[in-house]
Amino acid sequence: MAQGSVVFGKLKGLDVAHPFDTTQTGDGLFTPISYPNIALDGGTGFTMSASAVSPYSIDFTMLVDVTAPTSSQTVDVISGDPMGPANELVITELPDAFQVAPRTATPLVSGTPATVTTTHPLDTALLGIPGPAMLSLGDLSVTGSDPNATPTLYVLPASGKWAELTMTAGATPVIFLIEQGASSSAVLFDSSGVATTYQVTLVSQQVATSNNELPTADTIATAQQVDALPYVMKMGQLSSPTYQHVLRFDLQAADVGKKIHAGTLNAGDTLTDTVVEVLTGVDGGTSIALSDDQAYLDDIVTPATTSPGLYWVVITASSYYDPTHQPFNAFIRLEP
Repeated sequence: MAQGSVVFGKLKGLDVAHPFDTTQTGDGLFTPISYPNIALDGGTGFTMSASAVSPYSIDFTMLVDVTAPTSSQTVDVISGDPMGPANELVITELPDAFQVAPRTATPLVSGTPATVTTTHPLDTALLGIPGPAMLSLGDLSVTGSDPNATPTLYVLPASGKWAELTMTAGATPVIFLIEQGASSSAVLFDSSGVATTYQVTLVSQQVATSNNELPTADTIATAQQVDALPYVMKMGQLSSPTYQHVLRFDLQAADVGKKIHAGTLNAGDTLTDTVVEVLTGVDGGTSIALSDDQAYLDDIVTPATTSPGLYWVVITASSYYDPTHQPFNAFIRLEP
């Protein structure tokens, strides 16, 4: 158990007069199983959730923040209907329940894969992503030496809090925004139970131009101009089901043959549901790439371009639009 980790454990109830409330919701297939009448509190820096409940035991998962205290911690277990009378809740305090070890992150260097080895099944590793001198796009990925490994990288912001999870990455590189001077962390966790050696790769690319969303850029004619690539647009707001925002850039002759990579990025809400399309031709009449609307934030790469001239990136609301999830950032870059 260390700072920036994932912990699985079991609590045993020894008070036979007060069994735990085993009420559950969900079917485990279409909706996850949860236990609404069990609350676990490990204190600031620790997020605990019940994964299975019987009358006298609770299996739990605990996410330990990078900045979690390393002093001895008390766990409170609250059993009973939280909407019912307070005197019907059973509150159990377990002093000195656990203590986590301090941990220093292994720093990632752009373009240089880091080797990480785990010793035991379900071990975690903590990696540091240094804050760049300028706003940058980061490509992050992880692979395991064991073919049965299924590692995931969980990127946490400078706060180190799991509640503010930025994004997750696996074997396929995932793009995320790295703010100027803002360091962050990545927790490596392999749910397969394999203990092996991993290669973690970060490639950081400095952004050439960036600006905030221009509210009037909602048509091809009024598109927001992109002066240089790689480009980032911040503070996008998916404000309605009919939302549309258009970005325009001029592809130079020297860049013909490159692919256009465009997409939307987390701006504090991973459930913002966008659709991204790349257009070219007269007045943007030709579509050359369209996201499939099977995810929330989208990411597409066009075929190799065949001619210079104007190109547009159009961001619209998904058919599954949810007004409670609106913020996003966007990016455009060229790739070989």
